[in-house]
Amino acid sequence: MKHLKNKKALIFGGFLCACGAIGVSFAYNNDHSVLDNEFNTAYYQTVATEDFTAPDNWKPCDETTKTLTVKNTSNVGVKVRIKYDEYWRNAADTKDLSLVKDGTTLANVTLQNLNDWELEDGYYYYKSVLQPNEETSSLFKKVVLDCDANFGTENVCTTTANGITCEKPADQYEGAKYHLKITAETVQANKAAEAWDYYSLTRGDKFNIALKTLAGNSGAMTTDTLDSYIKSISFVDALPDAINPSSANKTLVSSEHSKPIYAYFDNGDVYIATNGKTVYTDEDCCDMFIHMGGLRNIVFSDNFNTSKTVDMRAMFYNDTSLVSLDLPESFNTSNATNMYGMFYNDIALTNLHLPNSFDTSKVTNMLGLFGRLESITQLELPEAFDTSQVTSMYQMFAQMPSLTSLEFPEKFTTKNVTDMSYMFFGDTGLTTLELPNTFNTSKVTSMYAMFYGMTALSNLSLPTSFVINSGTNTEAIFRNVPNTATLNSSADQSVKDLWQGQLSD
Repeated sequence: MKHLKNKKALIFGGFLCACGAIGVSFAYNNDHSVLDNEFNTAYYQTVATEDFTAPDNWKPCDETTKTLTVKNTSNVGVKVRIKYDEYWRNAADTKDLSLVKDGTTLANVTLQNLNDWELEDGYYYYKSVLQPNEETSSLFKKVVLDCDANFGTENVCTTTANGITCEKPADQYEGAKYHLKITAETVQANKAAEAWDYYSLTRGDKFNIALKTLAGNSGAMTTDTLDSYIKSISFVDALPDAINPSSANKTLVSSEHSKPIYAYFDNGDVYIATNGKTVYTDEDCCDMFIHMGGLRNIVFSDNFNTSKTVDMRAMFYNDTSLVSLDLPESFNTSNATNMYGMFYNDIALTNLHLPNSFDTSKVTNMLGLFGRLESITQLELPEAFDTSQVTSMYQMFAQMPSLTSLEFPEKFTTKNVTDMSYMFFGDTGLTTLELPNTFNTSKVTSMYAMFYGMTALSNLSLPTSFVINSGTNTEAIFRNVPNTATLNSSADQSVKDLWQGQLSD
Protein backbone atom coordinates (compact mmCIF):
# COMPACT_ATOMS: atom_id res chain seq x y z
CA MET A 1 0.00 0.00 0.00
CA LYS A 2 1.24 3.46 -0.85
CA HIS A 3 1.33 6.13 1.84
CA LEU A 4 0.16 9.70 1.46
CA LYS A 5 2.73 12.43 1.75
CA ASN A 6 1.33 15.61 3.26
CA LYS A 7 2.40 18.17 0.70
CA LYS A 8 0.69 21.16 2.29
CA ALA A 9 -0.19 22.04 5.87
CA LEU A 10 -2.98 24.34 7.00
CA ILE A 11 -1.21 27.26 8.68
CA PHE A 12 -2.66 30.50 9.88
CA GLY A 13 -0.81 32.44 10.84
CA GLY A 14 -15.03 59.16 9.98
CA PHE A 15 -17.27 61.83 10.39
CA LEU A 16 -19.43 63.68 7.85
CA CYS A 17 -17.97 66.91 9.12
CA ALA A 18 -14.33 67.62 9.88
CA CYS A 19 -13.36 68.25 13.49
CA GLY A 20 -13.02 71.81 14.65
CA ALA A 21 -10.41 72.45 17.31
CA ILE A 22 -9.96 75.57 19.37
CA GLY A 23 -6.67 75.53 21.22
CA VAL A 24 -6.07 78.01 24.02
CA SER A 25 -2.96 78.54 26.14
CA PHE A 26 -2.67 80.47 29.37
CA ALA A 27 0.79 81.43 30.62
CA TYR A 28 1.47 82.12 34.26
CA ASN A 29 4.28 84.52 35.10
CA ASN A 30 5.27 84.57 31.47
CA ASP A 31 4.65 87.34 28.97
CA HIS A 32 4.26 84.92 26.08
CA SER A 33 0.86 83.36 25.44
CA VAL A 34 -0.53 81.36 22.55
CA LEU A 35 -4.01 81.69 21.08
CA ASP A 36 -4.77 79.30 18.26
CA ASN A 37 -8.36 79.25 17.06
CA GLU A 38 -9.37 76.95 14.25
CA PHE A 39 -12.82 75.63 13.31
CA ASN A 40 -13.22 73.66 10.08
CA THR A 41 -16.38 72.10 8.71
CA ALA A 42 -17.30 70.29 5.51
CA TYR A 43 -20.37 69.69 3.34
CA TYR A 44 -22.31 72.56 4.89
CA GLN A 45 -21.49 75.75 6.75
CA THR A 46 -21.37 76.43 10.49
CA VAL A 47 -19.54 79.21 12.28
CA ALA A 48 -17.98 79.17 15.75
CA THR A 49 -17.83 82.42 17.70
CA GLU A 50 -15.85 82.77 20.91
CA ASP A 51 -15.29 85.39 23.57
CA PHE A 52 -11.80 84.93 24.94
CA THR A 53 -8.67 86.97 25.55
CA ALA A 54 -5.56 85.13 26.66
CA PRO A 55 -4.07 86.64 29.82
CA ASP A 56 -0.43 87.67 29.78
CA ASN A 57 0.16 87.12 33.47
CA TRP A 58 -2.37 84.69 34.87
CA LYS A 59 -2.43 84.75 38.66
CA PRO A 60 -4.13 82.61 41.32
CA CYS A 61 -7.82 83.52 41.71
CA ASP A 62 -7.87 85.16 38.26
CA GLU A 63 -11.03 84.46 36.24
CA THR A 64 -10.82 84.46 32.45
CA THR A 65 -14.01 84.66 30.43
CA LYS A 66 -14.34 81.87 27.88
CA THR A 67 -17.48 81.36 25.81
CA LEU A 68 -18.10 79.54 22.56
CA THR A 69 -21.23 79.33 20.40
CA VAL A 70 -21.87 77.57 17.11
CA LYS A 71 -24.17 79.10 14.50
CA ASN A 72 -25.72 77.19 11.63
CA THR A 73 -25.36 79.29 8.46
CA SER A 74 -26.47 76.52 6.10
CA ASN A 75 -29.95 75.65 4.86
CA VAL A 76 -30.20 72.26 6.60
CA GLY A 77 -30.55 71.30 10.25
CA VAL A 78 -27.39 70.12 12.02
CA LYS A 79 -26.44 68.45 15.29
CA VAL A 80 -23.57 69.80 17.40
CA ARG A 81 -21.32 68.18 19.97
CA ILE A 82 -18.31 69.52 21.89
CA LYS A 83 -15.59 68.00 24.04
CA TYR A 84 -12.64 69.63 25.76
CA ASP A 85 -9.24 68.48 26.94
CA GLU A 86 -6.89 70.18 29.38
CA TYR A 87 -3.16 69.90 29.80
CA TRP A 88 -0.18 71.83 31.13
CA ARG A 89 3.14 72.20 29.29
CA ASN A 90 6.38 73.30 30.89
CA ALA A 91 7.96 76.65 29.94
CA ALA A 92 10.26 74.99 27.41
CA ASP A 93 7.25 73.29 25.79
CA THR A 94 8.97 69.91 26.05
CA LYS A 95 6.90 68.08 28.67
CA ASP A 96 3.28 67.54 29.68
CA LEU A 97 2.58 68.29 33.34
CA SER A 98 -0.15 67.03 35.65
CA LEU A 99 -3.37 69.00 36.04
CA VAL A 100 -2.93 68.57 39.81
CA LYS A 101 -0.01 70.03 41.79
CA ASP A 102 0.44 69.50 45.52
CA GLY A 103 -3.13 68.20 45.76
CA THR A 104 -4.62 71.24 44.02
CA THR A 105 -6.38 71.14 40.64
CA LEU A 106 -4.69 74.20 39.18
CA ALA A 107 -7.24 75.32 36.60
CA ASN A 108 -11.01 74.95 36.79
CA VAL A 109 -13.32 75.19 33.79
CA THR A 110 -16.76 76.56 34.64
CA LEU A 111 -19.61 75.41 32.39
CA GLN A 112 -23.05 76.94 31.93
CA ASN A 113 -26.37 76.31 30.16
CA LEU A 114 -26.16 72.62 31.07
CA ASN A 115 -29.90 72.22 30.46
CA ASP A 116 -29.13 72.70 26.78
CA TRP A 117 -26.30 70.14 26.64
CA GLU A 118 -26.12 66.43 27.47
CA LEU A 119 -22.89 64.70 28.49
CA GLU A 120 -22.24 61.25 27.03
CA ASP A 121 -18.98 59.40 26.33
CA GLY A 122 -16.92 62.53 26.95
CA TYR A 123 -18.91 64.72 24.54
CA TYR A 124 -21.46 67.41 25.34
CA TYR A 125 -24.30 67.03 22.81
CA TYR A 126 -26.50 70.03 22.07
CA LYS A 127 -29.97 68.64 22.74
CA SER A 128 -31.81 70.41 19.93
CA VAL A 129 -31.35 70.22 16.19
CA LEU A 130 -29.72 73.50 15.20
CA GLN A 131 -31.94 74.90 12.47
CA PRO A 132 -30.69 77.31 9.76
CA ASN A 133 -29.52 80.64 11.26
CA GLU A 134 -29.90 79.34 14.82
CA GLU A 135 -27.06 79.52 17.35
CA THR A 136 -26.24 77.31 20.32
CA SER A 137 -25.93 78.58 23.83
CA SER A 138 -22.39 78.66 25.19
CA LEU A 139 -21.31 75.56 27.11
CA PHE A 140 -18.35 77.47 28.58
CA LYS A 141 -18.41 80.42 30.97
CA LYS A 142 -14.93 80.98 32.41
CA VAL A 143 -11.66 79.42 33.45
CA VAL A 144 -10.35 80.09 36.96
CA LEU A 145 -6.79 79.64 38.19
CA ASP A 146 -7.19 78.13 41.64
CA CYS A 147 -6.43 80.50 44.52
CA ASP A 148 -4.13 77.86 46.04
CA ALA A 149 -2.16 77.35 42.87
CA ASN A 150 1.54 77.52 43.59
CA PHE A 151 4.02 78.13 40.80
CA GLY A 152 7.62 78.36 41.89
CA THR A 153 9.08 77.62 45.32
CA GLU A 154 10.60 79.91 47.91
CA ASN A 155 14.33 80.17 48.53
CA VAL A 156 15.83 77.34 50.54
CA CYS A 157 18.73 78.30 52.82
CA THR A 158 21.40 76.00 54.13
CA THR A 159 24.15 76.71 56.67
CA THR A 160 27.67 75.59 55.83
CA ALA A 161 31.15 76.30 57.20
CA ASN A 162 31.34 79.18 54.77
CA GLY A 163 28.11 80.74 55.98
CA ILE A 164 24.48 80.69 54.86
CA THR A 165 23.67 79.89 51.23
CA CYS A 166 20.21 80.51 49.82
CA GLU A 167 18.94 79.41 46.41
CA LYS A 168 15.63 78.83 44.69
CA PRO A 169 15.00 75.18 43.66
CA ALA A 170 13.72 74.64 40.15
CA ASP A 171 9.96 74.18 39.76
CA GLN A 172 8.78 72.71 36.46
CA TYR A 173 5.49 74.63 36.70
CA GLU A 174 7.17 78.03 36.75
CA GLY A 175 6.41 79.71 33.44
CA ALA A 176 4.26 76.75 32.39
CA LYS A 177 1.30 77.13 30.04
CA TYR A 178 -2.19 75.76 30.51
CA HIS A 179 -3.95 74.54 27.37
CA LEU A 180 -7.68 74.19 26.92
CA LYS A 181 -8.37 72.37 23.66
CA ILE A 182 -11.96 72.38 22.48
CA THR A 183 -13.15 70.07 19.71
CA ALA A 184 -16.50 70.99 18.18
CA GLU A 185 -18.13 68.70 15.63
CA THR A 186 -21.23 69.19 13.56
CA VAL A 187 -23.09 66.76 11.35
CA GLN A 188 -26.17 66.96 9.18
CA ALA A 189 -29.07 66.16 11.51
CA ASN A 190 -30.41 63.17 9.57
CA LYS A 191 -26.93 61.58 9.62
CA ALA A 192 -26.22 62.09 13.32
CA ALA A 193 -27.31 58.60 14.40
CA GLU A 194 -25.15 56.99 11.73
CA ALA A 195 -22.10 59.12 12.56
CA TRP A 196 -22.31 59.49 16.35
CA ASP A 197 -24.60 56.77 17.71
CA TYR A 198 -22.36 54.05 16.31
CA TYR A 199 -21.10 50.92 18.07
CA SER A 200 -18.30 48.93 16.48
CA LEU A 201 -15.97 46.24 17.81
CA THR A 202 -12.25 46.50 17.33
CA ARG A 203 -10.27 44.43 14.80
CA GLY A 204 -10.47 40.65 15.26
CA ASP A 205 -6.94 40.00 16.53
CA LYS A 206 -7.09 42.97 18.94
CA PHE A 207 -10.45 41.76 20.23
CA ASN A 208 -8.94 38.31 20.83
CA ILE A 209 -5.94 39.63 22.74
CA ALA A 210 -8.11 42.02 24.78
CA LEU A 211 -10.34 39.18 26.02
CA LYS A 212 -7.43 36.89 26.87
CA THR A 213 -5.60 39.66 28.70
CA LEU A 214 -8.80 40.53 30.57
CA ALA A 215 -9.11 36.89 31.66
CA GLY A 216 -5.64 36.99 33.14
CA ASN A 217 -3.48 35.10 30.67
CA SER A 218 -0.77 36.19 28.30
CA GLY A 219 -3.03 37.10 25.40
CA ALA A 220 -1.02 34.77 23.15
CA MET A 221 -2.65 33.88 19.84
CA THR A 222 -0.39 31.03 18.75
CA THR A 223 -1.45 28.30 21.19
CA ASP A 224 -4.53 27.20 23.08
CA THR A 225 -2.67 26.15 26.23
CA LEU A 226 -2.86 29.65 27.71
CA ASP A 227 -6.50 30.26 26.88
CA SER A 228 -8.33 27.96 29.26
CA TYR A 229 -9.52 30.85 31.47
CA ILE A 230 -12.38 31.81 29.17
CA LYS A 231 -15.28 29.32 29.35
CA SER A 232 -18.06 31.29 27.66
CA ILE A 233 -18.60 34.51 25.73
CA SER A 234 -22.02 36.17 25.67
CA PHE A 235 -23.13 39.28 23.79
CA VAL A 236 -25.94 40.67 25.96
CA ASP A 237 -28.26 43.67 25.84
CA ALA A 238 -27.81 44.15 29.58
CA LEU A 239 -25.32 42.79 32.09
CA PRO A 240 -26.34 40.15 34.64
CA ASP A 241 -27.37 41.63 38.00
CA ALA A 242 -24.34 40.05 39.66
CA ILE A 243 -21.94 42.30 37.72
CA ASN A 244 -21.39 45.85 38.90
CA PRO A 245 -20.07 47.80 35.89
CA SER A 246 -18.33 50.36 38.08
CA SER A 247 -16.15 47.78 39.80
CA ALA A 248 -16.09 44.81 37.42
CA ASN A 249 -13.01 43.46 35.70
CA LYS A 250 -13.55 44.98 32.27
CA THR A 251 -11.81 46.20 29.12
CA LEU A 252 -12.70 48.24 26.06
CA VAL A 253 -13.31 46.18 22.92
CA SER A 254 -14.64 48.95 20.67
CA SER A 255 -13.00 50.50 17.64
CA GLU A 256 -11.44 53.96 17.69
CA HIS A 257 -14.45 55.96 16.48
CA SER A 258 -17.12 53.84 18.16
CA LYS A 259 -19.02 54.59 21.31
CA PRO A 260 -17.46 52.57 24.13
CA ILE A 261 -18.17 48.82 24.25
CA TYR A 262 -16.88 46.90 27.26
CA ALA A 263 -16.18 43.23 27.88
CA TYR A 264 -16.61 42.05 31.47
CA PHE A 265 -14.95 38.94 32.93
CA ASP A 266 -16.58 37.01 35.78
CA ASN A 267 -15.25 33.63 36.89
CA GLY A 268 -14.61 32.26 33.42
CA ASP A 269 -17.52 34.00 31.71
CA VAL A 270 -17.10 36.99 29.40
CA TYR A 271 -20.05 39.35 28.90
CA ILE A 272 -20.04 42.00 26.18
CA ALA A 273 -22.73 44.59 26.83
CA THR A 274 -24.45 45.94 23.71
CA ASN A 275 -26.94 48.14 25.63
CA GLY A 276 -29.60 47.10 23.16
CA LYS A 277 -27.75 48.77 20.29
CA THR A 278 -26.61 47.21 17.02
CA VAL A 279 -22.94 46.34 17.37
CA TYR A 280 -20.99 46.02 14.13
CA THR A 281 -17.93 43.88 13.80
CA ASP A 282 -14.83 45.33 12.18
CA GLU A 283 -14.06 44.82 8.49
CA ASP A 284 -11.26 42.55 9.69
CA CYS A 285 -12.49 39.72 11.96
CA CYS A 286 -9.46 37.53 11.31
CA ASP A 287 -8.51 35.57 14.50
CA MET A 288 -11.40 37.01 16.50
CA PHE A 289 -11.97 33.88 18.66
CA ILE A 290 -8.85 31.93 17.69
CA HIS A 291 -7.07 29.53 20.08
CA MET A 292 -9.57 29.73 22.94
CA GLY A 293 -9.01 26.20 24.14
CA GLY A 294 -11.33 26.42 27.16
CA LEU A 295 -14.20 28.15 25.34
CA ARG A 296 -17.31 25.97 25.40
CA ASN A 297 -20.03 28.36 24.35
CA ILE A 298 -20.56 31.60 22.42
CA VAL A 299 -23.95 33.31 22.64
CA PHE A 300 -24.65 35.99 20.06
CA SER A 301 -27.43 38.52 20.49
CA ASP A 302 -29.50 39.69 17.54
CA ASN A 303 -27.57 42.97 17.78
CA PHE A 304 -24.31 41.30 16.72
CA ASN A 305 -23.98 42.47 13.10
CA THR A 306 -21.27 41.29 10.70
CA SER A 307 -22.57 42.97 7.55
CA LYS A 308 -19.49 45.22 7.25
CA THR A 309 -16.95 42.41 7.70
CA VAL A 310 -14.74 41.43 4.76
CA ASP A 311 -12.13 39.13 6.32
CA MET A 312 -13.30 36.15 8.42
CA ARG A 313 -10.11 34.11 8.27
CA ALA A 314 -9.63 31.78 11.26
CA MET A 315 -12.46 33.54 13.07
CA PHE A 316 -13.29 30.47 15.22
CA TYR A 317 -10.12 28.50 14.49
CA ASN A 318 -8.86 25.92 17.01
CA ASP A 319 -11.59 26.42 19.62
CA THR A 320 -11.13 22.80 20.66
CA SER A 321 -13.70 22.78 23.50
CA LEU A 322 -16.50 24.57 21.64
CA VAL A 323 -19.52 22.25 21.53
CA SER A 324 -22.23 24.28 19.81
CA LEU A 325 -22.18 27.36 17.62
CA ASP A 326 -25.50 28.94 16.68
CA LEU A 327 -24.99 31.95 14.43
CA PRO A 328 -27.93 34.42 14.38
CA GLU A 329 -29.54 35.95 11.29
CA SER A 330 -27.62 39.13 12.08
CA PHE A 331 -24.47 37.16 11.23
CA ASN A 332 -24.50 38.60 7.72
CA THR A 333 -21.58 37.57 5.53
CA SER A 334 -22.64 39.26 2.30
CA ASN A 335 -19.43 41.34 2.17
CA ALA A 336 -17.03 38.62 3.29
CA THR A 337 -14.37 37.62 0.77
CA ASN A 338 -12.14 35.31 2.84
CA MET A 339 -13.21 32.37 5.05
CA TYR A 340 -9.84 30.62 5.21
CA GLY A 341 -9.99 28.14 8.13
CA MET A 342 -12.97 29.91 9.68
CA PHE A 343 -14.10 26.86 11.76
CA TYR A 344 -11.01 24.70 11.32
CA ASN A 345 -10.07 22.27 14.13
CA ASP A 346 -13.13 22.88 16.29
CA ILE A 347 -12.91 19.19 17.07
CA ALA A 348 -15.59 19.08 19.83
CA LEU A 349 -18.25 20.94 17.84
CA THR A 350 -21.38 18.83 17.47
CA ASN A 351 -23.72 21.53 16.20
CA LEU A 352 -23.00 24.31 13.72
CA HIS A 353 -25.98 26.40 12.67
CA LEU A 354 -25.41 28.60 9.63
CA PRO A 355 -28.27 31.11 9.11
CA ASN A 356 -29.79 32.11 5.77
CA SER A 357 -27.74 35.31 6.08
CA PHE A 358 -24.58 33.21 5.67
CA ASP A 359 -24.12 34.62 2.17
CA THR A 360 -20.85 33.58 0.56
CA SER A 361 -21.34 35.13 -2.88
CA LYS A 362 -18.16 37.26 -2.57
CA VAL A 363 -15.95 34.67 -0.90
CA THR A 364 -12.91 33.57 -2.90
CA ASN A 365 -11.08 31.44 -0.33
CA MET A 366 -12.69 28.53 1.58
CA LEU A 367 -9.47 26.72 2.34
CA GLY A 368 -10.07 24.51 5.40
CA LEU A 369 -13.44 26.15 6.07
CA PHE A 370 -14.96 23.08 7.81
CA GLY A 371 -11.77 21.06 8.15
CA ARG A 372 -11.35 18.88 11.24
CA LEU A 373 -14.86 19.32 12.58
CA GLU A 374 -14.43 15.83 13.94
CA SER A 375 -17.68 15.62 15.95
CA ILE A 376 -20.13 17.05 13.40
CA THR A 377 -22.63 14.47 12.12
CA GLN A 378 -24.79 16.82 10.06
CA LEU A 379 -23.73 19.95 8.18
CA GLU A 380 -26.57 21.90 6.65
CA LEU A 381 -25.41 24.49 4.16
CA PRO A 382 -27.91 27.37 3.72
CA GLU A 383 -29.35 28.43 0.38
CA ALA A 384 -27.15 31.54 0.39
CA PHE A 385 -24.04 29.33 0.40
CA ASP A 386 -22.83 30.58 -2.99
CA THR A 387 -19.37 29.41 -4.08
CA SER A 388 -19.29 31.00 -7.53
CA GLN A 389 -16.22 33.13 -6.73
CA VAL A 390 -14.27 30.53 -4.75
CA THR A 391 -10.87 29.49 -6.08
CA SER A 392 -9.59 27.28 -3.23
CA MET A 393 -11.44 24.43 -1.54
CA TYR A 394 -8.31 22.83 -0.13
CA GLN A 395 -9.29 20.73 2.95
CA MET A 396 -12.74 22.33 2.85
CA PHE A 397 -14.53 19.24 4.27
CA ALA A 398 -11.45 17.28 5.31
CA GLN A 399 -11.23 15.06 8.42
CA MET A 400 -14.88 15.08 9.38
CA PRO A 401 -15.08 11.42 10.46
CA SER A 402 -18.49 11.72 12.16
CA LEU A 403 -20.20 13.26 9.13
CA THR A 404 -22.79 10.80 7.79
CA SER A 405 -24.30 12.86 4.95
CA LEU A 406 -23.50 15.94 2.93
CA GLU A 407 -25.85 17.77 0.59
CA PHE A 408 -25.01 20.76 -1.56
CA PRO A 409 -27.34 23.78 -2.04
CA GLU A 410 -28.29 25.07 -5.46
CA LYS A 411 -25.69 27.85 -5.48
CA PHE A 412 -22.81 25.50 -4.75
CA THR A 413 -20.57 25.61 -7.81
CA THR A 414 -16.89 24.98 -8.39
CA LYS A 415 -16.52 26.69 -11.75
CA ASN A 416 -13.64 28.92 -10.57
CA VAL A 417 -11.94 26.50 -8.20
CA THR A 418 -8.32 25.62 -8.94
CA ASP A 419 -7.36 23.65 -5.80
CA MET A 420 -9.40 20.70 -4.46
CA SER A 421 -6.54 18.99 -2.62
CA TYR A 422 -7.70 16.97 0.44
CA MET A 423 -11.24 18.28 -0.07
CA PHE A 424 -12.96 15.19 1.45
CA PHE A 425 -9.84 13.63 2.93
CA GLY A 426 -10.44 11.35 5.91
CA ASP A 427 -14.24 11.56 5.90
CA THR A 428 -14.56 8.02 7.19
CA GLY A 429 -18.26 8.27 8.09
CA LEU A 430 -19.61 9.07 4.62
CA THR A 431 -20.99 6.04 2.81
CA THR A 432 -22.49 7.97 -0.10
CA LEU A 433 -21.32 11.15 -1.75
CA GLU A 434 -23.22 12.65 -4.66
CA LEU A 435 -21.65 15.72 -6.22
CA PRO A 436 -24.09 18.05 -8.05
CA ASN A 437 -23.99 18.96 -11.76
CA THR A 438 -22.55 22.33 -10.76
CA PHE A 439 -19.41 20.55 -9.54
CA ASN A 440 -17.29 21.77 -12.44
CA THR A 441 -13.58 20.97 -12.37
CA SER A 442 -12.56 22.63 -15.64
CA LYS A 443 -10.10 25.00 -13.89
CA VAL A 444 -8.79 22.61 -11.25
CA THR A 445 -5.02 22.04 -11.22
CA SER A 446 -4.80 19.92 -8.06
CA MET A 447 -7.00 17.05 -6.84
CA TYR A 448 -4.27 15.66 -4.63
CA ALA A 449 -5.76 13.18 -2.08
CA MET A 450 -9.20 14.65 -2.75
CA PHE A 451 -11.14 11.53 -1.59
CA TYR A 452 -8.25 9.83 0.21
CA GLY A 453 -9.19 7.71 3.21
CA MET A 454 -12.98 7.66 2.76
CA THR A 455 -12.92 4.14 4.12
CA ALA A 456 -16.71 3.70 4.47
CA LEU A 457 -17.58 4.93 0.99
CA SER A 458 -19.82 2.57 -0.94
CA ASN A 459 -21.04 4.88 -3.69
CA LEU A 460 -19.51 7.95 -5.32
CA SER A 461 -21.53 9.85 -7.91
CA LEU A 462 -19.64 12.33 -10.06
CA PRO A 463 -21.28 14.58 -12.69
CA THR A 464 -20.08 14.78 -16.29
CA SER A 465 -18.63 18.20 -15.44
CA PHE A 466 -16.10 16.40 -13.22
CA VAL A 467 -13.24 16.22 -15.71
CA ILE A 468 -9.51 15.92 -15.31
CA ASN A 469 -7.40 18.39 -17.21
CA SER A 470 -3.99 17.65 -18.58
CA GLY A 471 -1.40 18.37 -15.92
CA THR A 472 -3.83 18.20 -13.00
CA ASN A 473 -2.30 16.56 -9.94
CA THR A 474 -4.45 13.51 -9.18
CA GLU A 475 -1.98 11.65 -6.97
CA ALA A 476 -3.77 9.62 -4.25
CA ILE A 477 -7.15 11.05 -5.28
CA PHE A 478 -8.96 7.76 -4.51
CA ARG A 479 -6.35 6.16 -2.25
CA ASN A 480 -7.75 4.03 0.62
CA VAL A 481 -11.29 4.08 -0.80
CA PRO A 482 -12.70 0.51 -0.46
CA ASN A 483 -12.33 -1.55 -3.61
CA THR A 484 -15.96 -2.56 -3.13
CA ALA A 485 -17.13 1.02 -3.68
CA THR A 486 -18.90 1.90 -6.92
CA LEU A 487 -18.53 4.87 -9.23
CA ASN A 488 -21.55 5.97 -11.25
CA SER A 489 -21.51 4.83 -14.86
CA SER A 490 -21.95 8.35 -16.29
CA ALA A 491 -18.60 9.50 -14.94
CA ASP A 492 -15.96 10.61 -17.43
CA GLN A 493 -13.89 7.70 -18.78
CA SER A 494 -10.59 9.26 -17.63
CA VAL A 495 -12.00 9.39 -14.11
CA LYS A 496 -13.11 5.74 -14.33
CA ASP A 497 -9.64 4.70 -15.43
CA LEU A 498 -8.08 6.58 -12.53
CA TRP A 499 -10.62 5.06 -10.13
CA GLN A 500 -9.83 1.52 -11.21
CA GLY A 501 -6.13 2.13 -11.16
CA GLN A 502 -5.99 3.51 -7.63
CA LEU A 503 -8.51 1.15 -6.07
CA SER A 504 -6.41 -1.78 -7.23
CA ASP A 505 -3.32 -0.41 -5.44
